[in-house]
Amino acid sequence: MASLAFLAPVTALAGDDICTKLMPDILANYKVENLEVMRNGNPYVSKELVSCVYRATRPELYGDIPVMVTALLNTANNRFSVEIR
Repeated sequence: MASLAFLAPVTALAGDDICTKLMPDILANYKVENLEVMRNGNPYVSKELVSCVYRATRPELYGDIPVMVTALLNTANNRFSVEIR
């Protein structure tokens, strides 16, 4: 989990902005490229949790693989987790 001090304090109304601000950290730490926010129903905000879904590619030996990246941010402590499928 990473911590994002620059997001404090955050509000649920800024969900789109939060997803955009997470992108540089995801690109730097999770070996994905061409990261873009999926806009259909994204982000999902539930109390202090913000869920962001992205499309991306992961470079592999034989070419790039398309992947889905999900980031779940807890706005209470500014920590987020990332899952790549």
